[in-house]
Amino acid sequence: MASLPTRTITLVDFGWSLVDGTVPGLLVLALGALVFVLRPGTPESRLFLAFCLVSATLNLTYNDLVYHAPLHAPAPRGCGRSRRP
Repeated sequence: MASLPTRTITLVDFGWSLVDGTVPGLLVLALGALVFVLRPGTPESRLFLAFCLVSATLNLTYNDLVYHAPLHAPAPRGCGRSRRP
């Protein structure tokens, strides 16, 4: 039977994850939507909204990307110290 590594998240850690990722992600998304509403139809506003969507997605999913990655993933080849003296 396989065992899954787990870790606990305290209430303080959860609060910091909200402050670090969710709030800035939602603010960036709101800024992109505001610019798109104020200047509809312009290529610049659509491009700015696209960049805001990408930035908000990264901010909102950062904790999942960092904390739910494999705990013991092997390092890519060529990274780290060489074993030769």
